[in-house]
Amino acid sequence: MHAFRGASRYLRAGFLALVLFLLEARCGSSACPAPCVCHVPTEVHCTFRSLSMMPSGVQHDVKRINLGYNSLTILKEHELSGLKSLELLMLHSNTIQTIEDRAFSDLKALQVLKMSYNRVKELRKDTFQGLENLLRLYMNHNAIEFIHPEAFYGLTLLQLVNLEGNILQQLHPDTFITLRYNQIFKFSSIKTIYLSENALTTLPATVFTGCYQLENLFLNGNPWSCDCRMDWLAAWIERNPGSGNAVFEGNPEPAISWKRFSLYTGTTLTIEGKMGKFEVFGNGTLLIQNANVKDRGQYICLAENAYGSDKLTVMLSVVAYPSRILEAKVRDIKAHSGETVEMKCKTEGRPVPVVSWILANRTQVRGQNNGHGRVTVTREGTLVIQQVSVYDRGHYKCIASNPAGIDTATVRLQVVAAPPGILEEKRQLVKADVGQSVWMPCTAQGDPQPTTHWVLMDGTVVMPHHTSSRVNSFPNGTLHLKNLGVSDSGKYECIATSSTGSERRVVTLSVEKIEIAPQIIETSGRRTELAYGSQLRLNCTATGIPKPQIIWRLPSKALVDRWHRMGSRIQVLENGTIVIDSVSDKDAGDYLCVARSSAGDDLQLMKVSVSMKPAKIEPKFGGKKQVPYGKELKVDCKASGAPVPEISWGLPDGTLVNNALQADGGIRSRSKRYILFDNGTLYLNKVGMDEEGDYTCYAENTLGKDEMHVHITVVSAAPRIRPSPLNYAKVKPGGNIRFDCEAIGEPKPKILWMLPSSDMIAASNERYLMHVNGSLDIRNVKLADAGEYVCIARNAAGDESKVYKLEMDGNPPIINGYYKNRTVVKDTAEKYSRKFIDCKAEGDPPPKITWIMPDNIFLTAPYYGSRIFVHYNGTLEIRNVRPTDTAEFICMARNDGGEAVLVIHLEVTNQLMRPIFKNPFNERLVTQLGKTTVLNCSADGNPPPDMIWSLPNGTQLIGGHNVGSQHHVGSDGTFVIHNPSKGDAGKYRCAAKNKVGYIEKLIILDVGQKPYILTRPRGIIRSVYGEPLFIHCLADGSPRPSIFWTVPGGHVISRTQITGRYQLMDNGTLVIRQTNLNDRGNYMCRAKNNVGDALLTVPVIILAYIPRITNGPPPNIRMTTGTPVQLTRALLLGYQNQKSPGNCLTDRFSLQPERDVLQAVSYFILQAHL
Repeated sequence: MHAFRGASRYLRAGFLALVLFLLEARCGSSACPAPCVCHVPTEVHCTFRSLSMMPSGVQHDVKRINLGYNSLTILKEHELSGLKSLELLMLHSNTIQTIEDRAFSDLKALQVLKMSYNRVKELRKDTFQGLENLLRLYMNHNAIEFIHPEAFYGLTLLQLVNLEGNILQQLHPDTFITLRYNQIFKFSSIKTIYLSENALTTLPATVFTGCYQLENLFLNGNPWSCDCRMDWLAAWIERNPGSGNAVFEGNPEPAISWKRFSLYTGTTLTIEGKMGKFEVFGNGTLLIQNANVKDRGQYICLAENAYGSDKLTVMLSVVAYPSRILEAKVRDIKAHSGETVEMKCKTEGRPVPVVSWILANRTQVRGQNNGHGRVTVTREGTLVIQQVSVYDRGHYKCIASNPAGIDTATVRLQVVAAPPGILEEKRQLVKADVGQSVWMPCTAQGDPQPTTHWVLMDGTVVMPHHTSSRVNSFPNGTLHLKNLGVSDSGKYECIATSSTGSERRVVTLSVEKIEIAPQIIETSGRRTELAYGSQLRLNCTATGIPKPQIIWRLPSKALVDRWHRMGSRIQVLENGTIVIDSVSDKDAGDYLCVARSSAGDDLQLMKVSVSMKPAKIEPKFGGKKQVPYGKELKVDCKASGAPVPEISWGLPDGTLVNNALQADGGIRSRSKRYILFDNGTLYLNKVGMDEEGDYTCYAENTLGKDEMHVHITVVSAAPRIRPSPLNYAKVKPGGNIRFDCEAIGEPKPKILWMLPSSDMIAASNERYLMHVNGSLDIRNVKLADAGEYVCIARNAAGDESKVYKLEMDGNPPIINGYYKNRTVVKDTAEKYSRKFIDCKAEGDPPPKITWIMPDNIFLTAPYYGSRIFVHYNGTLEIRNVRPTDTAEFICMARNDGGEAVLVIHLEVTNQLMRPIFKNPFNERLVTQLGKTTVLNCSADGNPPPDMIWSLPNGTQLIGGHNVGSQHHVGSDGTFVIHNPSKGDAGKYRCAAKNKVGYIEKLIILDVGQKPYILTRPRGIIRSVYGEPLFIHCLADGSPRPSIFWTVPGGHVISRTQITGRYQLMDNGTLVIRQTNLNDRGNYMCRAKNNVGDALLTVPVIILAYIPRITNGPPPNIRMTTGTPVQLTRALLLGYQNQKSPGNCLTDRFSLQPERDVLQAVSYFILQAHL
């Protein structure tokens, strides 16, 4: 018999394309399981992740999950719970053996389940429970042996079942039934069944009963039994013609051709290869693309070879239903302006009709990609118009079409404009107090948008944007009233108007007047005591409505307040505090604070006392005082008292000097040389011999008098230059400086000046001005004036000199912080953008900035042109940057201290690019001690990025700079470390930064150190035979070295292990258990890491001692033949004879004469170490 087999390549290709489309959809995801990738929020891709269990954290709204090519072994009941929106689940190419019952119970929306290439053995009754919307099931290439008869029951939408490549031997008749009623009515929705490559030998005759929609059946690759049990299949195929798929067998391979008989024309067409929409594949399958009603009819498949022919007749029926709109043919829809309108157009037909709409303006829209942002058509055919207006009213026609026919429906849309409306209450009562402010909102809405205005209580109309001292009207309709009074009470009306009508809102305002009697809430203490002449401050704060006025009654019964003052000494502040300067005894007494308003008064009494004391000179400077001739005389006399005492001095000639006499000019001419300061100090600018004598200081006030005596002696001396406060000076270029050189001596010394040029001057000239007191003035200072100036005071008694130093204070200009006379930088600008080039110049005196343009044009700051600007701060602004602006721009800053130049090479680019590392991954490098190391961090960008390195100690370095003799930062992003040490190990961070962005990467540097062995034996190591031996080899290095031991026999022990009698410890120690003579020799320890290695040779010798018998039988024993003999020893003994040489005996042995005949027996002692 011929086994009916299908090979629907196009079906497989279509499914593969669908899967690839679902897998390759790309977008972002906001919540995704850790090992997976989510291109869109509704997709989870976890292929090739070596997962042994379902990932956690899957969102419940996900629609597609791909877990193929992992290591899943079981599907548990609750692993997929909550995924009620899942539509596609792919579990192919895992090792799943068990599917627990109801594992898919929550997957109500699942349509495709792919579990190909797993190890599932059976499909139980509840395996697929809950998959009520499943369309395609792929269980091919598993190990399925058994399918429960109700495994697919309840899957009423199932269309494809793929069971190819399993080990099924038999099927129950109800295997493919998806719906039944009382065991009478049975139905299957399955259209395609794959049973290829199984172990089926026969099928039940009723296995496809109820499969009324079956279109494709694949049975190839099974060991069918060609007997009468399968006769039913041929009859079933004739009653249920398929889609034109057939596979033929024969030897030699038959030639296949198709013939088509048209019911419309009555002609016969032979189809071979590809002919238009018809194509015959190599396996005999006939493909008809875009089948329509005209393709129905009879198709005959003819297979022929040299031994005969066979044919298969297929009757093709193409089912088509004309389009039909389920809505009413004419409908009316009424909507308000600004709303969103939806016009539904539900359709039915086969194939599915295409829905298009003709709008009121005769425009046709179809589908979602219609180009109208406000008008869209959904997948269901619904027309959506957002924010409709009166211009959208009219007739809208829905057209549903398919090859079988067209249907239309009309919708009449009427748009009604919205009248004005006010969101707030139509009537509202607002209460306020006098002096407060109120806001009255009035929010209007409607289509078109209404305008609002207010009518005040006096009939005044206030439009939006109105502003006055007390009334403001805002654009949103809010009315603001300030500083309310009782007269503002009344009705305020807001009116919203538009072309569709008007709306009103009335607010009744009630303003109430409240009075609260004054109350003093804060004052100074009840009693205040202060010193004579100090300042008095008394606080008095009061509250009340209206705000009370503060009045003070003084001890003199006078009244003062803020507006009424008594001279400049007494004033009342705004907060009620009274301030009296320089109090005297007349200011002591009672002060009364009165808080007064129209609501009443409040009082508070405070007492003030002024303390006084007699005059007293402290400290008293008594005794004698010597003053050099010609020097100044200054004698202090500090006195205290209340009131402040008056100071006067008595001179040696009896003259009295005080402030009153100095003011009146009543002192004699001799006394005019004396000056008496306010603090009591007596001063004489030039002392002669006549000023020698007794001086008396008198201090006197109303309470007493005190005096102090001082004797002055005038001493003549050699020249002496008085100390000058200015010995060192820095002067800006062009400035002036004076060096004082006042000398004293008897006689008066002569002043000479030695200049920095070593010239001596004694009088003024054109550059220098000498004063009578010896001071030297230098005007219009220049750089040549800097140096040392020596003042020499000379008279007959000798001379004295003093050195003064002058330096220039002028700093040469510095541009943008560069301490170079000429700095060259590169800069970029994006084409047609605005570019600012900074030229911040600093210097003393302030430098003058000039820009030199590419055409050698000089622009001095400030400059404002049509496209080029030079601002006051030196910044050059280029507007609308052109490609021709790629040139050299020079900024020059000058002052008296010099000049600085900044050269900018400007490059105009088309597009800026953020920095990108050539190697974006973090790195770990290992270097050797002392070996120059280069850390590479190259980056691209436009403009070229600046490279910044952060060292492990936190230091930041900028590219292009040398840092000492050990480190160097290259402009290409490299960081060179010369002669690295262990201190250079750590985390290095490099960053690339330009105007567009900033990126950073991490480089971990480990500085390796060649291993060195810490433990070395002092000589040969000796061990006793049979005892354990420990040979130490402790090594250090970076990274930690590995230890290798080579034993005398050449065997290498390379890791921590136990090999026979050898054991290598973690610390490098080699342990030899039960040493023997073969263990002697040289042991070599080798410590090795990736930097180098170190060797250590340890010589070992094994000591053994010959056994000695300490207690035993006599050396000679005589016995008769046949008598047994017994020898006992503490050591091992041995003997040898002619028959059995080399036999060994234990510590206790017997010789039996029956078995051993001792002939010339010689005994020997075995050397052994127990």
